[in-house]
Amino acid sequence: FEELQVKLPEWEVKSEQLKEKLKESEVKLGDSEERLEKSEKSLQELQQKLQQSQVKLEVSEDVLRQSEQKYLNIFNAVPASLILLDPHGTVVDVNEWHLSHFEPPGTSREDLLGKDFSNYPPNLKMGLSRKLAELLEGRPFEARNLSLPLGEAGAKRVFDVVGVPRFDLDGEIVGGLLVYLDISQRRELEREALEARRLVAVRDLASSIAHELSQPIQGLMALGEMTTPGKVEDKHWELVAAITEWLYDLVQGLKHSYLSEGQDQSPPAE
Repeated sequence: FEELQVKLPEWEVKSEQLKEKLKESEVKLGDSEERLEKSEKSLQELQQKLQQSQVKLEVSEDVLRQSEQKYLNIFNAVPASLILLDPHGTVVDVNEWHLSHFEPPGTSREDLLGKDFSNYPPNLKMGLSRKLAELLEGRPFEARNLSLPLGEAGAKRVFDVVGVPRFDLDGEIVGGLLVYLDISQRRELEREALEARRLVAVRDLASSIAHELSQPIQGLMALGEMTTPGKVEDKHWELVAAITEWLYDLVQGLKHSYLSEGQDQSPPAE
């Protein structure tokens, strides 16, 4: 009993220490519970943000799909050959016009994707290798009136080729866009228009010549008819008459010929 009395104060001290530790544990537990509540709240907020981000991502994906579809619609609606290249000159995309008008029948988009466009045969034939190298260095170019035989018959077609470099937001070169514009029909129309203008000019010239010379020629002929025979040798008048009649017929023939070629149906003025 005496030993217990001696140890009792020690036990009381330890009991108090345990109580203090218990209080500290309770405080820590309370802090942990508070932190847990905060963590749960943060987790809920994070889940809400993730849900919002998911919604935004879905909206962005939808916008991206719409933008991509608009891009494809525009890309494929352009009546010219369009080729997108990466910085190494590899084909990234081509439009449908290029496939249907520039490539052999049966060529698909996948046949060209990933191909080295610097060795593309039409480019080599048109001498565009140096221009393509400049394009991939960030320099645009324009090459006009380039002839290229296409198709089984090898008929020559004329192209204007434009190269535009593509840059990212940091100004780094990310490739280029090539545009091959077939101007063969336009060149033919220009040639026909030029020929029509030439015919009109010749017709006007012929009309002017006929108008200016018809009266002097007729005067010479009248002079020959009115001159008293014997004052001038007959052979001279015969020569003058032959030359003037030949010149008159020549001018009138020229006039009628070009009026007909110019599709002018009005009767020529005599």
